[in-house]
Amino acid sequence: MHKRFVWLCAMFVWGASLLAFPGHTVACSCIEPLPPQKALADSAAVFTGKVIEVKGKSIGMEDLSVRVAVDTVWKGQKRQEIWIKTPPQEGMCRFDFQPDQEYLIYAKSNQGGLYTNLCFRTKRLADAGGDLQALGKGTKVAHPEKAKSPGPLTQAERRSDGFLWSAGGIAVGFALLFFLWYRLKRNGKSD
Repeated sequence: MHKRFVWLCAMFVWGASLLAFPGHTVACSCIEPLPPQKALADSAAVFTGKVIEVKGKSIGMEDLSVRVAVDTVWKGQKRQEIWIKTPPQEGMCRFDFQPDQEYLIYAKSNQGGLYTNLCFRTKRLADAGGDLQALGKGTKVAHPEKAKSPGPLTQAERRSDGFLWSAGGIAVGFALLFFLWYRLKRNGKSD
């Protein structure tokens, strides 16, 4: 009986680790991105902007929603703010947007909204010098009042929240296994 208990504990820890860190089990794979001008032609929207908010969790299958304060537009609607979606997990080619950071975003149209991922040319604005030069001058978007929102959870806070849920689940599982072991031992059915 003792060997079965040890085996059961080992299988539980292995299974819990797969559930706790699902983004680390699958890799994103992309083909070479198009050059800037072709990517512009292939996109529904191309713009620069600062991320105001990231909504959603990096767990599950629902896309993350990212609110961007638009600065310059090369293609698409010239609005002050745009919501864009990206996959929820790294293995699904999620682009890791960070609040208060600026980006050059290439987006495609998807179900009435805009969508981007790692396989498009989207990148941090600080790394987009070559693209900006190739795209030329865009149209600046006027911002009459730039009010700063309190901001959502940071990426680290979201990861910590998911980790706490995972750790809690693992702790409950171990407590359950201990309870079963204790009952078996007390009933004299353990070796």
